[in-house]
Amino acid sequence: MHKGAATSPWWTTVPDWSTVPAVATGGERWELVGIVRGAAADVPVAPWAETRLPAAFRVTFRQAGQPFEVAIDCAFSGGRIEVHKFEMVGTPAPRPITPRDLAGVDLGHVVHRAGTKVAEPQVEMEHRPGRRATPDELRLVAEAYATQHAIWGNPRQWVMTAWDLPRSTANRWIRRARELYPEMPGDEGTRKGDESE
Repeated sequence: MHKGAATSPWWTTVPDWSTVPAVATGGERWELVGIVRGAAADVPVAPWAETRLPAAFRVTFRQAGQPFEVAIDCAFSGGRIEVHKFEMVGTPAPRPITPRDLAGVDLGHVVHRAGTKVAEPQVEMEHRPGRRATPDELRLVAEAYATQHAIWGNPRQWVMTAWDLPRSTANRWIRRARELYPEMPGDEGTRKGDESE
């Protein structure tokens, strides 16, 4: 059981934990040390979406080449992931944390990496160059956009990259998806670089 579960009020709704074994993320800046999920049911990222996030979870990462681990306790009830606790532990213990250590951690990036590890199922796309988006593709655009918004990502950039689209085409697809799925999140609060249409 997570050490803070009994004393932290927001965790009291999820007393039973299941642990996912530690897995290396391979070649990435952050190595996944472990994931702990709360017992509450997973929550869809949007009313129409298949992608779900745990209602409560803790993710621990180790940054490659750095003498510390970072852990975040998060909750999701729709909208965006909320961070309730951030921990940084020097390794090997009892190494103190320095201002330089703190300056080297981008909380938004950590939350995004955590969200990509706990989101299920992962949305899969098929790129069909030179063709208009089909209703099925627009549903996937809406789901991918809502997912990236929820996990502190850059939704527009993700759509551009996933479908290999120029910005103008991605904006058009997002606009059309928003017409079909008006509950799609807007651009407020998205990460730096995700400008409005």
